[in-house]
Amino acid sequence: MRPSQAAVAAHDRGEASRAREVAAVADGIAPRQRALEVLLARTGLRISEALGLQVGDVDFLRGSLRVERQRDSRADGFIPPKTRSSARTVPLGQVVVDELAAHLAMYGGGPDGSIFTDDLGRPLTYTAWKPLWKATGTSYKTHDLRHYAASALIAGGASVKQVQMMLVTQRPQSPSACTRTSGRATTSAHGPS
Repeated sequence: MRPSQAAVAAHDRGEASRAREVAAVADGIAPRQRALEVLLARTGLRISEALGLQVGDVDFLRGSLRVERQRDSRADGFIPPKTRSSARTVPLGQVVVDELAAHLAMYGGGPDGSIFTDDLGRPLTYTAWKPLWKATGTSYKTHDLRHYAASALIAGGASVKQVQMMLVTQRPQSPSACTRTSGRATTSAHGPS
């Protein structure tokens, strides 16, 4: 059954509203963490994968990054990706490439090569990230940006299979599954990265 025109229009208004909220979070988060929020919203990486990125994992010329590890949330250091297929190359849109380049020009990498660091230059951990995210006042959880990215990719013309491969989901998600409603907010997306 096809949705009515009114339902489609309401969905589009909701998507535009969510896109504005994600943009507002990027504008409202501490400048040092802006690139991390943009990366999560535009690629759908897991927070542990993003925190595990090192400078050498990003290919600025080809517009891609390689997920090789994730930051261990229980200890200081790295662990292998969640699954074997989680080690992957992820394409980056120009917005993400520009954000990462500006971030590294401003802050440099951490002592272990980590892209994302705290105010003292130490690798950023999930424990340190959580209060920074909460301070934005958003109702979204960091993981909701994964769903936002999936919806954005589908809205931009990617197939469900392509999104599944990029995000390394365990099961295929229909477009309606990527527009997930929870008690916090409806997480969907507008436009590709």
